[in-house]
Amino acid sequence: MFILRDTFNDVLISKHRTVLGAVKAQAKHIRAVRKHNGDNSYLTYSITSTDGNTDLYYEIAKAEDETR
Repeated sequence: MFILRDTFNDVLISKHRTVLGAVKAQAKHIRAVRKHNGDNSYLTYSITSTDGNTDLYYEIAKAEDETR
């Protein structure tokens, strides 16, 4: 299980079964934030694993490449 968290406001956004699902949810969330608050809006996010796996950088980068 992967958790998408808004670290700027310390808010849990959603939980996903795959990294790809979390990355897609992150892209969807930032689009909604920018639509509501303007194009210069930004947030900081973190995607973490509930099983304690902290080395997700490669998996997140690969998923981001797939969504582009």
